[in-house]
Amino acid sequence: MNRFQGTTTGAALTQLAQLACAAAGMLTALSVFAQAYPAKSVRMIVPYTPGATTEVARVILQRVSASLGQSFVVDPRPGGGGTIGTNVVARSAPDGYTLLYSTAGNLLQAPFMVKDVPFHPIKDFTAIIGVVKTVGILAINPSIPVHSVKELIEWGKKNPGKLSLGNSGAGAAYYVGVDLLNKLAGVPVINVPYKGGAEANLGAIAGETTGVIGSVTSLKALDKAGKLRALAVIEGTRFAGLPNLPTVGETIPGFALPVGFHGILGPAGTPRPIVNRLYSEIAASLKTPEVVKALDGFGLDVAVSDPDEFAAALKSDYDLFTRIVKLLDIKP
Repeated sequence: MNRFQGTTTGAALTQLAQLACAAAGMLTALSVFAQAYPAKSVRMIVPYTPGATTEVARVILQRVSASLGQSFVVDPRPGGGGTIGTNVVARSAPDGYTLLYSTAGNLLQAPFMVKDVPFHPIKDFTAIIGVVKTVGILAINPSIPVHSVKELIEWGKKNPGKLSLGNSGAGAAYYVGVDLLNKLAGVPVINVPYKGGAEANLGAIAGETTGVIGSVTSLKALDKAGKLRALAVIEGTRFAGLPNLPTVGETIPGFALPVGFHGILGPAGTPRPIVNRLYSEIAASLKTPEVVKALDGFGLDVAVSDPDEFAAALKSDYDLFTRIVKLLDIKP
């Protein structure tokens, strides 16, 4: 090596050292910033009208507010199938002061159901914490003489035009679930959307439909009371709360819907130290008996996932829903 090469290498090493020092300084600055966070009120946007979801967010954030010494204000922003409030967060500064309390419906599914949604559900957000998971199941009126998905399909073939399933409304995940079953089951399934999940359950109990696809929260109790009969879980894996209940996919290959969730996100680019601090505080809130009891009262089971786990689950569910939309040729 000649003296010119040595000089170049030395200069390069000096530059690398300077860059390393700059990076270390930046990390230190971010750490100090995160320790000072929050220095003012934090706004948590819930893209729905005031109701159960906004109350769940408020319950979780009460302890966080007390712990961090700043108010966390729940801000309902309904409209556009949840897309209006969600977009407010997507376009906000990534400084930790505007957050999103989201469900799968407004974040992952609405972009496929509503025209011209102005945000990307993965690229425009930073995952902070998964709060709860919501599981869906297929249940039928107990007057129907079947006890499995296989028997239900056979019954449908023997009774053409009679197999119908209610759900919480057109465009909702459970509505898509009925269409997916219709596509894959090998027997026509009539899709009957109601104005909400409770109405769909009542329709199945009254015999207006053969059965219903809905939330395990309400259907588990109706199954136990003998008013409906649970047949299967609609997601890709079994539900720990009903371990003996199979998935629809165990009988019909390819059938699986994304797992429903509640979670908290920030705009894309939210600094990781702030994400970590929020995750730590919110996770601690979700471990307290009073919060667990309150969420149970809403029919929700706490299921905490850290930022990386939550981000991976969002990407996986988004990809799955993309495939379902393509298969069913769903148009916004």
